[in-house]
Amino acid sequence: MAFYVDSCIYLNLWKKEERGEVKFWKLAEDFFKRVQKAEQIIYISPFVMKELSFRFDTNTLRYRLEEIRRSSIFENVEASRDDYREARRLESASGFEISFFDCMHMALAKRIGAILVTRDNKLLDFASGFCTVGRPENFR
Repeated sequence: MAFYVDSCIYLNLWKKEERGEVKFWKLAEDFFKRVQKAEQIIYISPFVMKELSFRFDTNTLRYRLEEIRRSSIFENVEASRDDYREARRLESASGFEISFFDCMHMALAKRIGAILVTRDNKLLDFASGFCTVGRPENFR
């Protein structure tokens, strides 16, 4: 099984995000541990890294990305011209309610046969008609 993890899951983990009793960071941490234990793959794209660059200073992001690069469960995926076209089509089909980056996540996940992992409710709903999608806690 392979996963394509949206930037919001990395944010949950690295920013130790919680809402009330729900510890999103712990759910993300448990997900990453399960993937590693099962020797599964997590794909990461330049689009995820770009989104993360909006949320972290350069040094923090560099440190976090080095952690990812050292782990054998992570593999890079690059977008093709067809992925860009598909993302634009999805963006239009959503009535521009879903961002281009989220549409790229969907297009990439679909092409590589990975499960899109996100916590974004709007993306979960829209993507479910296009690719396999779920929250980290859905994959135990």
